[in-house]
Amino acid sequence: MRSDMSKVIVERPRIGGKNVRKGRDRDNEDHPSKEGMRKPYLKGYNYKELNENLAPLYRFLHSKLGQRWDDVYSEICENIRVTSTVQEHIRVHIKQMVSTKIWIDDDGEPWEMDGRLGPLSNTPYVKYWVDPRDGLLKLNNAKTYKQRNHEDWQKKREEQAAQTRSLPGGIELRKAKGIWYQVELAPVPPIQKIECRKLDGSVYYRDTGGSAYDVILEKTVYSSWRIGSPYSATYCVKKRQLSHVEMKRYGVTND
Repeated sequence: MRSDMSKVIVERPRIGGKNVRKGRDRDNEDHPSKEGMRKPYLKGYNYKELNENLAPLYRFLHSKLGQRWDDVYSEICENIRVTSTVQEHIRVHIKQMVSTKIWIDDDGEPWEMDGRLGPLSNTPYVKYWVDPRDGLLKLNNAKTYKQRNHEDWQKKREEQAAQTRSLPGGIELRKAKGIWYQVELAPVPPIQKIECRKLDGSVYYRDTGGSAYDVILEKTVYSSWRIGSPYSATYCVKKRQLSHVEMKRYGVTND
């Protein structure tokens, strides 16, 4: 590892603090009688924080895949002084990136045992792990949360498509909980800004629309994609259960 890694990952302007109030409020009876100099600037989570560039550290670990972790960690510690807070901070990031306490189950799947008991495939933020069987550094191929949400959404869309019939005359059939319904569709209203007024007469704007309740899905759908939320351009406004005659006519059956 390069000897100046501690400088590479931290020498970057810190983020935050753009809207921090300058100075202290005066003539405020709510102020405590005693308060530290930094305390007033920490309100609202708008204080400055480290903006570290961890890409070089990730690249270094990636270049060491397949090597013994003891040798890799020894190389890391060669250029880190325990008396330096900045350099010692590298060890903290290493512990976050590499899981060293691993248990292998009967199926050969690694489990993390360091305070987060569970399959390593469920922790995508841990990029690397050490195989206890041979002591080698290996890559965690876990899917990111964004990929999982997208796959879940795609799976639900495919299931919904398999339980949908579009018939001539604009008739839409949907199957929910094993029962077929004839539904009425409508577009999800788009997000719009409306003008509102406060009691003092000042004007502000707030968003409205962008979502609707689907009677088949029994949940709210959104007009724009959101993480973990169903997205759809249309939604079911009304539903009516099909009769036996209609099911025979359309060629569908209830479960």
